[in-house]
Amino acid sequence: MARRNCRIVVKLITRRVSVSKRIYCLIKIFDSEEYAKAFLDTGEIFCRAFEEFKNIDDGNRRGDRFEGASQWFQPKDVKITLSARNKNDEILHTVNIEESDLAGPVISQPALFDGFNAFCMHAVAIEDFEESYSTEDQKNILKAKINRSIARQTKIDPQCEDDFGDYAVVIYRVERFIEAVVSHAEHNNRKIWHGLVEYFDPETFTGSFNGIEAIFRKSKTYSHQNEFRFVFKANNKTQGAIKFNVGPLNEIAFMGPLKDIISGLEIKI
Repeated sequence: MARRNCRIVVKLITRRVSVSKRIYCLIKIFDSEEYAKAFLDTGEIFCRAFEEFKNIDDGNRRGDRFEGASQWFQPKDVKITLSARNKNDEILHTVNIEESDLAGPVISQPALFDGFNAFCMHAVAIEDFEESYSTEDQKNILKAKINRSIARQTKIDPQCEDDFGDYAVVIYRVERFIEAVVSHAEHNNRKIWHGLVEYFDPETFTGSFNGIEAIFRKSKTYSHQNEFRFVFKANNKTQGAIKFNVGPLNEIAFMGPLKDIISGLEIKI
């Protein structure tokens, strides 16, 4: 019986530059006041598996069928050759797939990540900046400029309420929360990674994401979510969602309606 081999030749890989950001608070949004209270009172962490996120069909809200994509190549940047071979590995027939034959990007998603679990939050983060001035007038101009930039960067998109719910818990002591989650994972033999998600333009980006980097990259379709995520991997393969508690968060967080948090959040220099 003939077998088919698929070979993808990459002609172009773009280089990306990461932007350094400072996280001022993390916000977990819930569609139930009960779940929000459980998170605040006990530190209840509920983590879906990546396979579940890939299978959620909700119009690109929680679900993302391209979670964990490690390669994303535009049609103009790949050449695909399909070969039929016999049992002696001799080529019987070859088909070249050209740019015009492809309806969209060529995407690779390692099955390895399907069993990983993620806990996702909204991050209020600001790009690092460095400015200088020599007069009081210049200082005031720069201050106004920086505050406009901070307001733009920290604005919570109302779409988050549509995506996730009406209730929110705001973590204002971020390092203490991260330490609690990391400590719990390590004590329970779970590998853990955490950080901000970076977003790319699916219409123009061409390139690869190396290793664990792939699960911290998403289409800019989701950029309004400003996501910070924890990713967990148990030593044995995890099946489905996991849930655990990291302890009360009352000393490092508070709970409230998301509408009030959206309208009341303000950071200035």
